[in-house]
Amino acid sequence: MRRWMNPIALILLVAGCAHQTLPVAGGVTPLSDKEYSDIIRRATVKANQYAGLYQTFQADMTIETTEVQTAGLRQRGYFLQWDQKQYNTEREKILQEASAYAKYFLRFFSLNTSTMTCTKEKPFGASI
Repeated sequence: MRRWMNPIALILLVAGCAHQTLPVAGGVTPLSDKEYSDIIRRATVKANQYAGLYQTFQADMTIETTEVQTAGLRQRGYFLQWDQKQYNTEREKILQEASAYAKYFLRFFSLNTSTMTCTKEKPFGASI
């Protein structure tokens, strides 16, 4: 009997973790992945710079407009299983804050050439 307990416990654990959460009645409906990524893509500006095969600079800036913030709030409301009342309360907070402040999300990458080991000469037989 004990021999069968470990596989049964493993099956129950996997089955319990593999379910999808059901939406709450009257809750927030999420945007589709395509809709959400389209909203983010429209609000994002990108800049890239290359030197040969090396990417030396990359910057992405997303302007967090009310559309972007509302889309993110819908996704968060679905994951946290908010009802419509709580979603509307949080949306009002975001809209009030958006009327007073501008928000930006910046992702930045710059190559540090001092740590590039491909360009430095190594003595013959040295390990990497």
